[in-house]
This record gives sequence, C-alpha cells and structure tokens, in this order.
Amino acid sequence: MYPSDTLSNKVGGITTFLRGFIEHAPDDFAIEHVGVTVSRDQRPVGRWTLLAMEGRPFRFLPVLFEKDVNRKTRMPLSFRFTLALAARRPDLSGRVLLFNRIEPAVLFPARSLPKIGFVHNDIQKRVGVGSEDSWRHARWMYFGFERRVFKSLDHVFTVNRNSLEYYRANYPFLAGRLSFLPTWADLELFHPADDREGLRRRLAKEHGLSPDHAWVLFVGRLQEQKAPMRLLETFRELHRLRGDTALIVVGDGNLKDSMVEAVRRFGIAGSVRFIGSRPQRKLAEFYRASDVLLLTSNFEGMPRSVLEALASGLPVVTTDVGEVRAVVTDGVSGWVCADFEPEPIARALETVLAHRSQYGPENCTRAVAAYTPARVLAPVYDLCRKLFRESAGAAS
Repeated sequence: MYPSDTLSNKVGGITTFLRGFIEHAPDDFAIEHVGVTVSRDQRPVGRWTLLAMEGRPFRFLPVLFEKDVNRKTRMPLSFRFTLALAARRPDLSGRVLLFNRIEPAVLFPARSLPKIGFVHNDIQKRVGVGSEDSWRHARWMYFGFERRVFKSLDHVFTVNRNSLEYYRANYPFLAGRLSFLPTWADLELFHPADDREGLRRRLAKEHGLSPDHAWVLFVGRLQEQKAPMRLLETFRELHRLRGDTALIVVGDGNLKDSMVEAVRRFGIAGSVRFIGSRPQRKLAEFYRASDVLLLTSNFEGMPRSVLEALASGLPVVTTDVGEVRAVVTDGVSGWVCADFEPEPIARALETVLAHRSQYGPENCTRAVAAYTPARVLAPVYDLCRKLFRESAGAAS
C-alpha cells in the first residue's frame, strides 16, 4: 500500500521500489497495489484493474484520484490516502500487507493479518528541521504514532542504518523483527553505454545541450529534502570555475518554479536544462551520457539515484548523507562531501571532471555489483512466503 500510481511519472525512490518489487516478484506471488490514480478513465477509483509492469501482471486498486502526484498539497497525500482507504475498506483478507508509509497501517491494527513495514529514509531527519514532511511540526506525535503502528507489524525493514540503530535503542519490542535493507539498481536497465558519444550527440540535439560541455546530472524530487537551492548554488560556483559545464535537472516538484527563477537570477539560465520527470529507460540514457551525478541533499536513506548512476558507469559527487559512503569512495567512484557548503562541493565536482578517467566506469559499476534486485529483495520475498504460510495455517 502506497499513495502512488505505479504507471505514473511519480518521482522518488519508494515508487521505484514498488515497481521493482512487482517486476522482480517470484512467479508464485500474486501482486496487488492499493494506491492512487492519475487517470480516472484508464485506472478508475474503487475498481480493481489488471495491469503489467515490464510484462509482470499485477492488480491495482486506486482509492483516490490525484492529478499531480509530484506536487505537495496542504493536506499531505499520505493522510488523504489513509482517509480514502478507511472510507472504502476493501477486503484484504488472505493477503500479506506491505506498507511504505506508516499512516495507512494504523487501519490494520490486528495481528491476524501479516504486515511488513518499510522505512525509506533517515527517520529522525525526515521529521526534523529542514524536512518538508508534515510530521516535522509534531515529532513527538509522529514517534508515538510510529511506536503504536510498529507494535502491530510482523517485521520492519529500513534502508538507513541511523534509523536501524534508533529503532534498536528505542523500540526493544522490535527485537528479531527489524532488518537493514539496502537499495538496489537494476543492472539490466542501468549499465554503461555501448556508444556513449553517439548517445550524447542525440540527447544534446534533443535538449539544446552542447556535447562538448561537461554534463552535471541531478535526478530526484524538487523538494526541500534534496536542497535544490544548494544544487543551483553549487553549479553556479562550478560554472565560475569552468564555463564549459551544463546542469541537467531530471525530476519535478513544488520548488521547480523557484528554481527556474533562481537560475535566471544567478545568470546561468543558458547552462541549466529542466528535463522534467522521465521513465526509467529514458532516465538510464541520461545516466550513461552524463559526466557526473550531483546530489546535494540535506538527508537521505540510501538514495537510489546514486546506485543507478554508479551502475551506469557515472561517478557521483554527494553530500555526506544516508548510506552513500557504502558505494561512493573518494577518488575512486566519486566524492563524498562532509562540508555542505556550495564552494567545497563545487571544488569536488571540478576535481572529478578534471580527472574523469580516474573515475572510470569499472570503478563505478564495481561499487554496486552486489546491490541487485534479486539479492536485495530475496529476504523480503522469503519473509512474505513465511508470513503467508503461517497466516494460512492459523486460519485453517
């Protein structure tokens, strides 16, 4: 259960997680997604629809229509989704329930239904100062709510070790029911280009870029967690150091308009391209054709864009957030910046771009070779089977 439309252009690691979970699910799994729809005609509210993800069939039940899933609203989508789910109350007996936000899980307090929760971020920072999450206004309420929900879950997976340690210290009742789950990259989709120069020429023509410039790529939601103003300030500093650079912004969100205005104000409009959201296969082309991925986030879990970039042979310059040090090694596959100010991040970018051969595709792909969907998701699929068998046995 998650308030997204699996076939929409929603930006974010959780939606990519859902798509990958469906696509790579074993043959003995019947997958269903309870979410929201961006198309009343093709995926009507309140009706189960048979869909497919990369050829893998699944059923989809939207409980709410949402015109733009990438824009935050006054009442958070997760809250409205939970209210809509409560109003419709679909029969979900006989299922293993997976929650990627805790809000809808409160509707299923009974331990008779097997339930798994996923925490996709550094939870203390996600509800802290500098976050756009609505729970930041009532941290004490969030953690009280979370504690209540977690008591009804059979297992909790988190992609962030800070969250893992927090839960171990503060939720002793989760002992034996808590695991670290890294992010993954689909290596069949994300891999180095066979003809990188040809790809760069085509993308340059399509998007008004110079194939001779150094391409700095950003992929993600244009919201406060990703610190988009720091992103632009960093690129401005880099552009002062070397003018033959372009920033490619792939993604969408509430802060896009303010970013466009800042680009104009900074005098770098001719060197910045806002590409918008792109499907995974198109996104993979930008990874392969660019020179470096730039991530300037305030906090993260284990950012998927970093793993996808490395799998595509693209080095990464990032702020020191989440689990990035597990895959980004200074001077090998990129650079991790402990200083979050734009100037030192820009200098790190310049270093990587000036010595591009040092950060070759082999170094990058080697860093994420172990983070494949089959390997990462195997324990989740195994747990689903176990919980389903136990629940079926108890019911009989």
